[in-house]
Amino acid sequence: MRPYFKEEIVAVFEQDNKLYDLCVTAETDYDESKLKLVINLDRFLRLKDISVAETCCETTWLPKKSRVEYLVHRDEIAPTLDEVFGFWTEKVRASIPKIMVPSI
Repeated sequence: MRPYFKEEIVAVFEQDNKLYDLCVTAETDYDESKLKLVINLDRFLRLKDISVAETCCETTWLPKKSRVEYLVHRDEIAPTLDEVFGFWTEKVRASIPKIMVPSI
């Protein structure tokens, strides 16, 4: 089974005259024989400059990457991913320091 993948830009910041995207991602791995769903959650800053497609700028205020596991049937993968991704997005968004005002 192909893994599911989600990505969202939760904020855009300007710093030193450069724009940065704050991104969150979730990627699944599913073992159907064990009904085991693993969701790997990530977050990163990325220069908004389209010519530089790499992550950058590790910060202390972002939550650590996370990995969660669930026992679910195949038809529950997408709804479970949507729910977990929603919580992850909110957690990352809530970690933004008050002094950093997003551009969006």
